[in-house]
Amino acid sequence: MGVNAYAGRIQDFIATRPAGHPPYDVIFLDLTSSLPPLLSTIRALFKNHLISSDTVLAVTTSTRASRPLPQFKGMPEDWSRAHAAYTLFSTLITAAESHGYTIKPALPRYVH
Repeated sequence: MGVNAYAGRIQDFIATRPAGHPPYDVIFLDLTSSLPPLLSTIRALFKNHLISSDTVLAVTTSTRASRPLPQFKGMPEDWSRAHAAYTLFSTLITAAESHGYTIKPALPRYVH
């Protein structure tokens, strides 16, 4: 089993991924800029088959706002940390479901 790492813009990596490359076991995205412009990148992980049903996906992101703000039904016009968290999880769940996957939380055994 080999380990592959990529240090650079995830958008560039997704765009240059060879066709037929197998999905990754672990993907850690350290998205340090504002979340709204990166939502398409998160969706592309699923669309470009970088993720399988066994992939562990970890994401960190900034909660600061940028323009344009994503629009979700019933979401107020202002931006907060709660909106950022909602937007991230909504995007992950929607992208996963649109490709036949289900998001499962990583909870300790005693929580189940």
